[in-house]
Amino acid sequence: MISIKGIKVRSCFSLAMWLLVMSIGLPAVYAASQNLVLVEGGSFYMGDKPSCAIRSEQLVRQVTVNSFYINKYEVTFEEYDEFCHDTGRNKPKDFNWGRGLQPVVGVTWYDAVQYCNWLSRKERITPAYSEQDNSIICDFNTSGYRLPTEAEWEYAAKGGMQSHGYKYSGSNDMSEVAWYKYNSCHRTQPIGQKRPNELGVYDMSGNAWEWCWDWYDRNYYAHGDNPTGPLSGSFHSIRGGDMNFYACGLDYRFNYAVSSRITYIGFRLARSVK
Repeated sequence: MISIKGIKVRSCFSLAMWLLVMSIGLPAVYAASQNLVLVEGGSFYMGDKPSCAIRSEQLVRQVTVNSFYINKYEVTFEEYDEFCHDTGRNKPKDFNWGRGLQPVVGVTWYDAVQYCNWLSRKERITPAYSEQDNSIICDFNTSGYRLPTEAEWEYAAKGGMQSHGYKYSGSNDMSEVAWYKYNSCHRTQPIGQKRPNELGVYDMSGNAWEWCWDWYDRNYYAHGDNPTGPLSGSFHSIRGGDMNFYACGLDYRFNYAVSSRITYIGFRLARSVK
């Protein structure tokens, strides 16, 4: 522990980073629309070589995505707590890691979808999500906030058209861009403290897993252009790895049930270009 003016700071959260957070006066709540990055559409190879990959991401295939927006940062507790206050729902636990600029975790896929619609209405834009026959439908033709598809997520994490072919999001050195098993003290860390990737997007490797729109299917990405995932399934995809993970490669895929509240799963916002 480091003590600064009576404030104790965990040693794994470097003194330099602590001073940076305190000095630059980060706003309490990021304006989501001001932190969107335009990702120019294009084609890329989704997946990885069998020698480098785990399970389904070994299926390397060329995928094309349209242009879209993605947020520089994962949604924070500060932002999500405002949503809870406005809608009267219980706030998720922070597991004694702190709230504020920590990425929100312990939220379900449904929670993330509802947050997207709440923020869309708050900014007076048409929500992307609606419910039909007990299923959530995404209208990709609206400009409302939504979760990225798996293809969009991986394309953005790899740097889009500006990709340098890094193993992790922004570097071949995981410690430069990710909070993971060996540098995180086994807890999430405030957003935006590591180096961003080629698009200026932070924390797409490590810190918290991120919900994607898609139902998980091992073989779905045998299909190619603008994939939005299977029509149904039992689990939704998560991407990116977390603070306790040792392999935060950009191709790694995992999945959880839509109602799962897991200590290491959060989410990031996306929008269609209209």
